[in-house]
Amino acid sequence: PVRAAETYTITLYGNGGYCIDDENKKQESIALDVSAGTVLTTDDNCGNVSWQSSDPNLGFAGWADAAGTEYGSSDTFTVNGNAELYAIWEDLVDNAAFTTAIADGSSEENAVPAGESTESVPSAPGSESTATVSAPAMLAAAPAQTTHTIVADGNGGFYVDANGAQQTSITLTYNDTDMYTLSESFGGVEWKHSDPHMRLIGWNDSAGNFHSIYDYAS
Repeated sequence: PVRAAETYTITLYGNGGYCIDDENKKQESIALDVSAGTVLTTDDNCGNVSWQSSDPNLGFAGWADAAGTEYGSSDTFTVNGNAELYAIWEDLVDNAAFTTAIADGSSEENAVPAGESTESVPSAPGSESTATVSAPAMLAAAPAQTTHTIVADGNGGFYVDANGAQQTSITLTYNDTDMYTLSESFGGVEWKHSDPHMRLIGWNDSAGNFHSIYDYAS
């Protein structure tokens, strides 16, 4: 008789992200029982569910195992034993913009030393307890960068925040290497003018320089 292949458990942790299961419930981790030799594609649909970050400014970059080995979104992971995989997230270039006044400042932000970052993850599927584990070294924060504060003022325009309230300005923080697109969606919100006959054509920085929509700034 043919011997059945061994079955192993692969646990996927969102690591700050989540997926929606077959019952339309939000899950921060899932466990897969798969046969030895199974090849998993380490993309954002790993486990046949769609993974996304809880932070809209972060995008999927791959997975990492407990030993710190990274697997990109186009790589594969061959099952040869029980394993845990942690989602990796990276900063997105914010396609955003609208305002006629930007105040720019900077501050030093210290990174978390490699290997000292921690996260809370379920100790086992279905368990109510949690365990604090050290994140793989490559999940630690990047070296210290200079950050910049950008204040976008609607100048007669507004956006509606998550609470349904109208706001006329928003404060954003970017790293010194980030770029953002000047559009009606600056800061991940939709800007409108209080006068329905007005439309956004661009915005001025604090030095008086005009930037048309879809220009890039850094």
